[in-house]
Amino acid sequence: MQKIIIGFCAFLIAMAASAQFNPGTIGNDQHICYGYAPEMLTFTTPPSGGALPYGYRWQRSNDNGLTWNDITGINGARVAYAPPVLGRNAWFRCRVGDASNNIRTTDPVRITVGSDLVAGIISQSQSINYGSTPEALTGTSPAGGSGSYSYQWQSSNDGLAWSDIPGANSSGYTPQDAHYADRWYRCFVSDGLCGSTASNTIKITVNPITLYTTETPVRYGSDGLYNLSTEFLVRVEGIITAVRLYTHLEEGGLHIIRIYRQRNDGTYEVISGPFEWDFSPGFQGWREYRLNSAVPVEANRNYMVAVTNGSGNNWYAVSSDYFNILTENDYIDYLYGYYGGVNEIPRTRYYTNVSYFRDIVYLPFSPGSIGSAQTICYNSSPSALTQLTPPSGGSGTFSYQWQSSSDGTSWTNIQGATSQSYSPGTMTASTYFRRVVISAGISAGSLPVLITVDNEFSLAQIQGPATSPVNNTVTLNFILNGGTPPYTIEYSCNGIAKETIITSGNTTPVSTGNLVTGTYEYELTSVTDALGCSPQIMGGELVITASEPGLGTRTNNALVIVNSSNTSSYPDYTRYIKLYLDWFGVPYEACDISSMPLPVLTDYGVVIFGHRNVYGSDYPLANLESAVAAGTGLCSFDPHLFDFESDFNIPGNTPAVTSHEIDIVTSPAHYITRLHVNDSYHPTNNKISLRLLTGDTPATITLSQSDFTLSGGITLATMTNGSDTAPLLQVASSGAGRIVKWTSFNWMFDEPLVLGPAFGMDDLIWRGIVWAARKPFVMQGLPPMITMRVDDVDGTRTGEQGRLDLRNLKWLKISNKYGFIPWCGTFIDDVETDFFPTLKHYVDVDSATAIPHALTYDRFIYENQQNLPDFNAVENINYAWNVYASHSIPVSNFLVAHWYLLSSAAIPELNNRGLEFIGTHVPYDRWPGYPGYWINCGPYRLERNGWGGRGDAPYFYAGELNWNIGGQNYNFFNCLTEIQDDGGYEWFPELDVGQAIARGIRHLRRAINSMALPTLFTHEDRIDMTESEWEETLAGITSGLAASYPGLDLEYKSMDDACKYIRAKENINISSVRTGAGFVNIHCNGDNDMATKCFLFTESGGQIEFDLVDLPQISAASGTVVVTINE
Repeated sequence: MQKIIIGFCAFLIAMAASAQFNPGTIGNDQHICYGYAPEMLTFTTPPSGGALPYGYRWQRSNDNGLTWNDITGINGARVAYAPPVLGRNAWFRCRVGDASNNIRTTDPVRITVGSDLVAGIISQSQSINYGSTPEALTGTSPAGGSGSYSYQWQSSNDGLAWSDIPGANSSGYTPQDAHYADRWYRCFVSDGLCGSTASNTIKITVNPITLYTTETPVRYGSDGLYNLSTEFLVRVEGIITAVRLYTHLEEGGLHIIRIYRQRNDGTYEVISGPFEWDFSPGFQGWREYRLNSAVPVEANRNYMVAVTNGSGNNWYAVSSDYFNILTENDYIDYLYGYYGGVNEIPRTRYYTNVSYFRDIVYLPFSPGSIGSAQTICYNSSPSALTQLTPPSGGSGTFSYQWQSSSDGTSWTNIQGATSQSYSPGTMTASTYFRRVVISAGISAGSLPVLITVDNEFSLAQIQGPATSPVNNTVTLNFILNGGTPPYTIEYSCNGIAKETIITSGNTTPVSTGNLVTGTYEYELTSVTDALGCSPQIMGGELVITASEPGLGTRTNNALVIVNSSNTSSYPDYTRYIKLYLDWFGVPYEACDISSMPLPVLTDYGVVIFGHRNVYGSDYPLANLESAVAAGTGLCSFDPHLFDFESDFNIPGNTPAVTSHEIDIVTSPAHYITRLHVNDSYHPTNNKISLRLLTGDTPATITLSQSDFTLSGGITLATMTNGSDTAPLLQVASSGAGRIVKWTSFNWMFDEPLVLGPAFGMDDLIWRGIVWAARKPFVMQGLPPMITMRVDDVDGTRTGEQGRLDLRNLKWLKISNKYGFIPWCGTFIDDVETDFFPTLKHYVDVDSATAIPHALTYDRFIYENQQNLPDFNAVENINYAWNVYASHSIPVSNFLVAHWYLLSSAAIPELNNRGLEFIGTHVPYDRWPGYPGYWINCGPYRLERNGWGGRGDAPYFYAGELNWNIGGQNYNFFNCLTEIQDDGGYEWFPELDVGQAIARGIRHLRRAINSMALPTLFTHEDRIDMTESEWEETLAGITSGLAASYPGLDLEYKSMDDACKYIRAKENINISSVRTGAGFVNIHCNGDNDMATKCFLFTESGGQIEFDLVDLPQISAASGTVVVTINE
């Protein structure tokens, strides 16, 4: 009994809880647009009572709550529910259950869905006459949506691309302008709540202009073959685009079309055709033949269109007598119908006026007119050719193509000249220009304009003596070639303007007045002729040195003896030997024995024979013997000098040898070859192989057989073929002097291909001259400035093999630790996060320099390597520089472009941005055709062309680039060192630390020994090392390099600073070195922007040492500066 009571109590408790359970309420009814989703359904009053937790299942009804369906899935079992997009009314409620399985449902919510938005239908399409205005566009009203509508009418020229019509915002629209081509219209209707939709599209068809409209033939003939025509008058200038013919149902076969123009004497000439038109019978009505090229017709002139009837069945259409056109127009007038034989000009009329239904499709079209004829200077640019009268007719929309012609008859499109006006650019020949106007696929050309180019004004220069006694008057001769007199000459002396000269002569003498001690640099600043034209070549400055008598002639300069009359050998001096002397900065004077007497040789520190066969046989051996005996050195690149008996030679047969490898002798040790001792970094430092010509075939050098050998000679380099060995380089001492003998210098040749500069032999030249020269001996040289260049930098490209230690410029920080100041050629887009802020930090503290290199690896800045149609180098530069500016990163003054590719479009912009230094080995505009020939630039590649590819030869450039683009000169300094033959292009510090150290040291030592700029060059993605490996590599390079040059101060520089120094070095010249008791005077001139250094070599006890001597910054106005070194 007790159990029954307990159970009954529990039942009463559960019933009470159930009675207290409330499912809550959900939201409010909603009204939505067709195709929209309602707002989220949530509980405005949550469930209460019952036993927690609650469960939910949302339900939907489509019949006003008569039947309910559960909404399945997880979305229907949540406390809130997002209904889907609805296209009809719907009701929603939520069934709520508690833990005791009590079930209650909320009151339903109704979602009312409005009707779909419909834009309405525009009235039907229209056909109108050319140049008329369509009727108003109206239609049915929109429906659906919320009922609040706005309108936007649109038009299109092709039914595909649409544009809003300004101000067309009503339910209807009346076009305001005359129509000259087909046009499409539609109306876009927007509802304030329920979106927008477009109406149907209607087309306004513009009927072509023809002679015939609705006329039809009265009869048809087939009595023979004729040339049948229609004569008409053109009232407005235009073009004929097609020929029309009304045919009988059975007419077919070959028809011949011709268009005639009436001459001034009333006869007719063919101006277009004959064209063959072959068609099959089976159609009665107008047929149309579209002309391949539109035929221009002039206003107020008569023309005929003629079409033969079809061969085979001879059918043709005929009107009645007294035929007249039913509808006239303002452009062309029907005159008469004519007939004739098939090969005759039809000029016979049948009865009063019979028509043969030959017609044209005419389009009013005038190309307008362009500027006036001009006369301009040779190699200058005319004023822009601009529009005088605009084009008219056509479709009303015009495009342009400018053309040029040398004779006004044969025309050629000018690439890219598609604007309304055109600037021809620099011209050297008279040329006709015209503008072709295109409208609706039809072309018409303007009357041509002739630009006459005046006579070439080829040269203006100053001539006069190079030296003069002090207080002496010198006559300057101003030489002018070409142009049109009179001439206006403006010139300066040491940068100060002198009185303007006006002359009609080709040679005009002018006195300088007395000259006091100093250097006088006369320079032409402006020369113009009567037409304001300037010469193509403005001669270089004339430097006159006035010196006090009795200064003395003894110098420690070099005397270079050459013979320009030896046309087969002398070019080797100008193309090779001289360039080495100039780059090494050897102070020298050249004596060309073809026009100059030989001075006393003992006055010079060293005598250099500058090429083969300077003399035929009469070498000045006695003079040489006495000079060398007295201490003057002899360095000869002329082996013929040693083919005669002298104090230098002893009899001894030397075999002829042809070989592809040079062996450098390093034991016993010698000053000249000291830098070629083998070590762990370079186990074959004493061997140099000549370059490969094709495949595995190397170049060779032939050393000629000789009956003499150098007396007391020491061989420092040999070449071997089998058992035969011959000396390439020998040295000897003779009296107080020394001799260096080269039996060949063909290894200098890089075109034709043998070896070339920076290949490991250059140090033998300068060290040979230093060893032979009387001391003290001064040479500019290049102090070792160690640089690092890293291309393709974006912070993401290290570790392509999976090692990520050095990302985001960690490699740069480590490089700084070992003294390197990397130059970074950076990408702009897709860079590492925080790349630019990190880069800015290093640049700001002078730990790096940086410049945009490319946008990405595949997207170039300065040249359109990928042939993109919308490529714009100037826009790319602006974008890249703006990225730097946005991060406040100073831009380097040194640029190596991606793939070295620069376009002529980029160069003016780079110049405008103040860029001073470029690193490249190929010319600009080298794409397509990359790499092509290398760039001609100092110090070595000035008069020779070779392949500008990469991977098998070193490149070293340090010289001015003077680029003329569009008549404007742009000057940069080219500075580049790449030891590409060792490693296949660059340093490649990948994976193997030992190899990276060795190759890095080899690259830097090669450059230092060659007195080139030592550059550790790589790409960021090639720094494929861990952080510790990279640190070990740089530590190994710096320590190994220091050990290679004990006592030498190796300076680590940025590329910007190094380039600036090299440019300054190239712009100062050591003109003379004079020595006395306890002092050395170094005479310098030039014009540079910073102080530089030179090498002062001394010798004691057979040991050659050097000091680096400071040379001041120098300007042209300062004349010769003397630097005195007290010993």
